[in-house]
Amino acid sequence: MKCSFKLRTHNLASRDFLFPIALLFYFIASQTAFGEDEVQKNFINQHDAELMKSRDVPFQAIPEIEPESGRTALELVVEFAVNSVGPYRLLHRSYNGKLVGPTIRVKPGETLELRLTNALPRETQSAPNVATEPHGFNVTNIHTHGLHVSPTGESDNVFLDIRPGEYFDFRFEIPKDHPAGTFWYHPHKHGSVALQMASGMSGALIVEGGLDGAPELAGVQEKVMVFQQLNLPDDVDTNGVIEITPGSIYKPGNNIFRVTIINGEVTPTLTMRPGEVQRWRLIHAGLEETINLGFDPVKFHEIALDGIATGTMTARSHVELQPGYRADVLVKAPVSPGEYYLTSEVNNVSRAIKGRAVPKIILARIAVQGEPNDMALPEPGSFAKYVPASLPPITDSEIVGPPRELRLRRFGMQSDIECQPFDPGRADHVVELSTVEEWNVSSLFDAHPFHIHVNPFQVLVNDPDTGAENWVWRDTIFVGDGERVRLRTRYEHFDGDTVLHCHNLDHEDRGMMQVVRIRNPKNATMLQTVTRGFMRLPVSVPDWTVTMATGEAVKPDNFLGGKWLLVLHKGFWCIHCSRQINLLAADFAEFKERDVRILAVCPDLISIDMDKEWRERFASGFVLASDKSLTVFRAQQCFDKEALHGIYFIDAEGKIRWQSVADEPFTDIDCLTQVLDSN
Repeated sequence: MKCSFKLRTHNLASRDFLFPIALLFYFIASQTAFGEDEVQKNFINQHDAELMKSRDVPFQAIPEIEPESGRTALELVVEFAVNSVGPYRLLHRSYNGKLVGPTIRVKPGETLELRLTNALPRETQSAPNVATEPHGFNVTNIHTHGLHVSPTGESDNVFLDIRPGEYFDFRFEIPKDHPAGTFWYHPHKHGSVALQMASGMSGALIVEGGLDGAPELAGVQEKVMVFQQLNLPDDVDTNGVIEITPGSIYKPGNNIFRVTIINGEVTPTLTMRPGEVQRWRLIHAGLEETINLGFDPVKFHEIALDGIATGTMTARSHVELQPGYRADVLVKAPVSPGEYYLTSEVNNVSRAIKGRAVPKIILARIAVQGEPNDMALPEPGSFAKYVPASLPPITDSEIVGPPRELRLRRFGMQSDIECQPFDPGRADHVVELSTVEEWNVSSLFDAHPFHIHVNPFQVLVNDPDTGAENWVWRDTIFVGDGERVRLRTRYEHFDGDTVLHCHNLDHEDRGMMQVVRIRNPKNATMLQTVTRGFMRLPVSVPDWTVTMATGEAVKPDNFLGGKWLLVLHKGFWCIHCSRQINLLAADFAEFKERDVRILAVCPDLISIDMDKEWRERFASGFVLASDKSLTVFRAQQCFDKEALHGIYFIDAEGKIRWQSVADEPFTDIDCLTQVLDSN
């Protein structure tokens, strides 16, 4: 028997006869799906210029975490918190009890060690665990947006589920040639990303180097600005507290008003000295609204996009920030003291996610005051040497095969790609490591910010001011309704499963995401079964202890230096589990020949007689143990309200290389021996 993945493809053209009907249905559905948030309530009305100008809240720098001795270790605790938003108190999910997560700073070549602890309560009502419906609101994980790191195991593994009461230790190994720049982090548990992000769960992640040491920027003050968008219900409880609920994100009505905050504050006041030059790191960590940043009469001087230095300095009257975008800009304050405003105004509907103009709002006050400090802006050409050496332009000769075509589709409340909603167990795209591909990404019925994990891409864009076409490096790109975007990607360094998706995260939670499998030809026979799609490998086996019938404790460390199978089953009373254990026992010679030991664990106590019989048959090669508290099942994520069936192949270094977790036990011994032979 063979273990294989089945890939399904669908041709959208075969459905073209439905197009006129679809248009009519879309128009009707859009009246509720997209027209619900037209009403802007006056609780915190950023359209009310006089109200916003009267606010006097100082700009807050976000607390930072610095690396030590090449390793950065920190903990993020996901918990409910109450924080002030304007005149109100907000009950929301948070990182470390704040409206914005701490700024993390690392350097190329360092390892970021991060413990993510889920202190949220268990959900009292079960939600449908399906790819097209929001669910799992208190289950979480983390994504390092824009980092070029491994998507598997303990790294940028968005298939992990960290449930209430659990924690996970992440290790992000930053390559030595990683571009320096502005990146960020946020949750990526499919089904609850929008809710958690809209609660303020995001933070800046700065990879230091490059432009940071530029003599041209010596003496230039830096400000990190995280823009977040909150959907706030206008019903306030008797204690003056409002709560961000799933309904306020996924079923917004006229009782919802949206507010954009910067570093956790509504309309903060930034100070600059007359003529001073500052560097602003701008991060759009919001959900579904375009920000078109303006600072009249000042120009923004763009030096990096999505964390990657452009090699020049381009003057812009506005900076377009779509969800997921970052921009590094230099800003020179007016020489005349006074009060100025950082605003957002979307006039070009073709560049707006909602497909309509957005009136001007005031995002911050800028107080130009104090002693003049008339600083000169650098020469644009002086930044050419800061283009990352690891990202040379992609040439036509590097492209392998014809372009892939990808169409994003929003139809009423349904979101998908190529008419297929997200399925974590299906590899939609299989690409080869160390190759280069060109993709054409288009949109149907809506505009979408398109993002791919792990590898940045070069995209052909029109300059917003000159109209000239340029190839630029990004990791997120806006795809307008009916627009077709051309991009190119190098698949370097890291293999494994990752994702692409719309960064309007309500769309992502409803299914607008696909799995990209980066295949290493050297490991072409590597097999991996992940029935429930919650983990990508390799990952270190967690630390736990089980007990044999004799009372002897068994830990994963007992197996270090040798290969072994961990079998989690419900007990010998279960006919399916009993059959699985007996099949493994009958073919034990196959495992012994490959120097593979077996540890079988169940919740039931193992009798002395059975333990004795097993020792006589297999010595220490096939061990039976008990886990009455289900600690191992939970640690191995083999638990969903009850124990599931799991089998794991673990190498001599204690890394899980293959696994199957499902409602039924894995009994394909032929497939299992293929797994062993391929490692």
